[in-house]
Amino acid sequence: MRVKDIMSKDVKTCKLDDKISDVSREMTKYGISMLVVVEKDTPVGVITKSDVATRVVGEGKEPNDVKVRDVYSAPIRKIYAMSTIELFANKLHARNLRNMVVFDEDEKMVGVCGTTDILKLVAEGKYV
Repeated sequence: MRVKDIMSKDVKTCKLDDKISDVSREMTKYGISMLVVVEKDTPVGVITKSDVATRVVGEGKEPNDVKVRDVYSAPIRKIYAMSTIELFANKLHARNLRNMVVFDEDEKMVGVCGTTDILKLVAEGKYV
């Protein structure tokens, strides 16, 4: 089984100058924990709920006053769509990540994938 088989193709993005309050609402609206940060349609990093919790709320900053560029995580951590689930799980574990951005062989962003996707496989008995 490959990453392409379990990834989400509906990638939600934000821009470097977006306010943290806005991206937090987007994550809540879609029930996701990460947005891909793009600059001129090129993925440059990610912003996660953890970034918001530690770098904004945890430091007593006002979410309306902080922009994505101030707290996002870069460089982007990528996995390829044709990678095996085992390789993907090992990368997540080794880097202490929950999600990664998925790219095709032409370096085009094609999805996102994370620990929840792997757990869903196991829970459904599709991967043991």
